[in-house]
Amino acid sequence: MRASLLWAVAALVIAAPVSAARIVAYPIDDATVLKDGGEQGLTPSRTPAKGTKQIALQLAPDLDHEVMRVGIACSAWKVQNPIGALIRDMLAAHDPDGRIDNGSPATAISVAVKHAGTLSRCVTSGDLSGTCITRVSIDASLSDGAGANPRPIHVEVEQSTRSIGVCAGLTRGIGLISREAVIKLITAIDAPTP
Repeated sequence: MRASLLWAVAALVIAAPVSAARIVAYPIDDATVLKDGGEQGLTPSRTPAKGTKQIALQLAPDLDHEVMRVGIACSAWKVQNPIGALIRDMLAAHDPDGRIDNGSPATAISVAVKHAGTLSRCVTSGDLSGTCITRVSIDASLSDGAGANPRPIHVEVEQSTRSIGVCAGLTRGIGLISREAVIKLITAIDAPTP
């Protein structure tokens, strides 16, 4: 066991300079969602059906971010989460006509996404395998098409994902958890206004 641990640490040290930066790949099509879900031991939610509300979307310019990595396992890798692309694609797919920013004030809902963050902590659970706890949060405000009556919304998803081999699967797990957070955001958009 000790030799295996030393081998894993040596592999990380050797591989880190070459693979120190990773980027979550968006968009994620349904076939990839199912494949990655199987790899990560997750049952992904279904892609939401078309909505009935026209969506006007604003994304904060600093929405895309580097994942906050805690713990020692897999900490040599910096992971970029360009979540703005995922939010834009999923909300456009949910919009009745597939276009955002074109709704009339009578039917539209304005979504201003102000902040997103990702936290990931991986621990080694065996020879060249591990578990990562990944949390994705999104802060936004929803208002009618004219921008009136804003209400804050906070969504958060935390789930376990898998680190396979020498920390492979990190970006796929983060992508899946990010997708679940955007689905929660869409659910909030569709909810009746209190």
